[in-house]
Amino acid sequence: LTYIDDFVSQINYNPNTDEVESIQLQSGQIIQASHVFDASNHARLIGKETKQKPLSLSELQQVTFCHYYSEVFNADNQFDWQHSTNLLKLTSKEDEIEGFAWCIPLGDYLSVGVSTNKDVTKKNSQRPEETMQKVYEAYKRRGLDFKAIYRREGELQTVLNQYFTYKRAYGKNWLLAGPSYNQIWYMSGSGVACSLTAACIAPNFIKNPQKAGRRYQRYIDRYINTHRTIDWFVKTDVDQLEIIKLRQMVTQWLMTNINRMTHYPLLRNQPLANIASFLVSKALEYRLVTSKFLRLDYHCPVSCVDRHRDIWEPSSVTLDQKKIMREATIKKLFLIISNQLPLSEVETIMHKKVNLWMDRKPIWGITIWKIWVDYLQSKKEFKNLTLCVEEFIHHEKHINILARWTAEVNGRYAQSHDVIGKVYFEREKLIRIESKASNYTFILGNNFVHDHILFMTIFKVVCRYIFRKTSNLFIFEKRKL
Repeated sequence: LTYIDDFVSQINYNPNTDEVESIQLQSGQIIQASHVFDASNHARLIGKETKQKPLSLSELQQVTFCHYYSEVFNADNQFDWQHSTNLLKLTSKEDEIEGFAWCIPLGDYLSVGVSTNKDVTKKNSQRPEETMQKVYEAYKRRGLDFKAIYRREGELQTVLNQYFTYKRAYGKNWLLAGPSYNQIWYMSGSGVACSLTAACIAPNFIKNPQKAGRRYQRYIDRYINTHRTIDWFVKTDVDQLEIIKLRQMVTQWLMTNINRMTHYPLLRNQPLANIASFLVSKALEYRLVTSKFLRLDYHCPVSCVDRHRDIWEPSSVTLDQKKIMREATIKKLFLIISNQLPLSEVETIMHKKVNLWMDRKPIWGITIWKIWVDYLQSKKEFKNLTLCVEEFIHHEKHINILARWTAEVNGRYAQSHDVIGKVYFEREKLIRIESKASNYTFILGNNFVHDHILFMTIFKVVCRYIFRKTSNLFIFEKRKL
């Protein structure tokens, strides 16, 4: 391997054969090419020489970024955010800047940057130093003070950039490596991944450029789905954001990345890897494997973002008074379930003959509900067990609820998957509550989904036996008096 420290002055491309025949350097040296990998990124040397017209994926962006270095980095003692890509949507209302920022820890240094619309940036006429300071302050306000660890600042860079893709990633003897072919939102972290993909395909490309090139292009084209998903986050007005839609898009982002990764083994062109890749990709395509099999962790639970109450619970300011009162009733119910209000308070919001349903199976009465909640609260391994409301969806006759369990388990914060329920009102009291067995697997384990019918049958029999004994004892004591 020979490295030549020089710039390319000319690429001699033959459109008739679709070959790059030679490359001329600024020093005058001419290199006869057998195979060429263009890693010039946004300069796109071969892309321009082949007269390809790039397909624009965004407006012109002002991208400002910098690396920060740590002198006290300790791999054995890190914060949670040092193990993840931390993305942040900046708004002029909160952060005095409109854009989408990233904070990506890479061992003992950190990549921080922001992508903003060029027209908006020009209008605000901010210097790059001011932009990066506002990015830092925005992260710090949200509890991520990266300068406390990564204190030495590297060279600040700012470039004009437009996200794009080409129609063709390869030719007879040339290949556009990584961002030279396809560049999507910086915060996707795709630049390094695309380049490594080109390196992975290189040996096979030299053996068979057309076959390897097709596989490479099919794989890289899947990044477009990731770009479109991030596009939604960038362009959605935070004031109009709804939790359910947000969670759907987070899951979609995750699934597009996983779906792309299932095709990665095809690049190596090994029989067993090809079979495994095909089976897993089809399982995802036909939803044999869903996002419920995957784990999503959050730096901050959505339900705990009280500072943006009007954003995270938009219904509380847009619904009429009756709907607001009903939401208050449901929140009070959740406080009772979370042991923050006494169980006796439920009688003020729930009918005595309330209809309780689990997976369309009836569990009758307010007293059984009390015993059931008391049973959940008795699980000592869950400290500060809380049921947090995330979203209300109002319908004519009922309200759909999206919630989440949170608790401290073995000294660590834990949270459940989505808890989904439906409630009905009569005279502003709860008359019917519909739930699912899967809502309680966080507390009772995954087997509860399969065994809940037997469990709840025994539970009801025991409860009724207790009621009968308690009732007979009450009558006996009353007669004695």
